[in-house]
Formats: sequence, C-alpha cells, structure tokens
Amino acid sequence: MTRLRTWAPFVLYLCLQLAVVVLLYPGVRPPLNAWLQALPDWLLPKEFFSYPAHLLLIPSLLYNRAMLPMGLFLESLLQAAATWIFLRYALAERLPGLRSAIAEVKFGYAQFVVLWLANYVLLRGSSELFNLAVGDLWLGFARRRAALDLVHVMTGAVFNSLLAYGTVVILMERTSLGATLIGALRAFGRHWLATCTTVFAGTLLSLPLARLLENAPDWISRFNPEVVLAVTGLSLLTGALASYWVSAVLTFWYLLHRTGT
Repeated sequence: MTRLRTWAPFVLYLCLQLAVVVLLYPGVRPPLNAWLQALPDWLLPKEFFSYPAHLLLIPSLLYNRAMLPMGLFLESLLQAAATWIFLRYALAERLPGLRSAIAEVKFGYAQFVVLWLANYVLLRGSSELFNLAVGDLWLGFARRRAALDLVHVMTGAVFNSLLAYGTVVILMERTSLGATLIGALRAFGRHWLATCTTVFAGTLLSLPLARLLENAPDWISRFNPEVVLAVTGLSLLTGALASYWVSAVLTFWYLLHRTGT
C-alpha cells in the first residue's frame, strides 16, 4: 500500500466521482441549472432544483444513477488495470504505470463490462429479494433492524463474492466469457470462506458512512446542509479504500493458490 502506483486506478475513479458531486452541487444556480433542467426526469428529477433538497438527492443520484454508466464502462476497466498492476508487482516486483496497465488489459474490456454488470445484477437482485422476504420485519425494535441489516450486508457480501475472481481469471488465463465465469465460480468454491470474509471486511469499511447518507433527512436539520457533501466525499473515499483492499487481497490470494507458492 506504500507503492503509490498501485493507487492510481482507484484515485482516478475517486476523482471522477468527486467531480460528479462538484458538478451537481451548484446545479440549482444559473447558469448550470438551465443546462441540467434540460435533462430528462429519469436522469435528474425536478425535485433536484430547489435548495437544500438537492443536497439530499446528490448521494442518491450519484450511487443509483451516475454510478451505473460510470461503473459499467469505466470502473470495470480501471479495476482490471489495478488487478494487472498487482499481478505484475507480485510476479516481477515491478509496477507498471496506469497508462501501460490499461493498454495491457484492454483486450478483455468486453468481458470486464459483462462481469461488472453481472455482479451489479446479483447485488441488486439479492437486495430486492431480501427486502421482499423480510417485509414488515424491518419495522419495530432497533435491535431487530440492526440484526436484519447485518444479515443483509452478509448476504450481499456472499453474492458479491461469487464472481470476485473474474477479472484476475481473465488476465491470468486469457479465457472466454463462459470459461471465465466457470473459473471464477471454481475459485470462489475452493476458497469461499476467505473470499466472503475479505469482501465482508471491505463492505464494513464503507458501510457506516453509506448508512449515514441513507438517513440524511433525519439528521441534516441539525447541521449546515452542506455537511452532506463532506459525508458523501468521505463515503467515496472509504469506498475506494475498500475496493483497493478487496482487489489486492483476492488477486494475491488467487495467484498464491494458482502457483502453489
């Protein structure tokens, strides 16, 4: 983690996420509001164009709308570049730059996009099914809600782990999509406990601030509304740290057991 080049993909993606926040913040004021109001409601609802309501909507717009195209077409590639950097350091003890890493991994871009989308569908689908199964049990005592929330997070970590080795499988084995999915599931099956524990630890790192943002309407009135921006920025930072942790650990874990060293 002291090697600065290993952070390049994560820092770049973090900066782009923060740029979205910086763009949305003055969106209620001219001249930017005139441009943003031309966007369709499904992308930017009309409720956004009033202060301070737009501050409460920024985290939702970022995570539920902007993240999908950004993650699909950009994060998937940067994640692969990060995995390549980890691999080269482990195998040759040298660190390629971000540009050269992207050049090396671009052959699998289509598969990276499909993997990212598959993982997204698994996470959202499992979350919706969990909420449907729990139903009204969310209502009631705080301890019950906390216990259900923990089970929810653990369930999400399991589904997030199923294809966690997909990127490193593509880069190491140069497989087709079908073989990649099989290889990722096999790697998960052999080391499911260590994999789920790693992903769960990464989730716990970013969870507190994410939950704080979800409950922003309950506490924002006690502070300056702009505090939402600070919490959002910290949430993105912890998300980058969690992504670094999970990517590095699982890459080295896969390589260790593949080579038998």
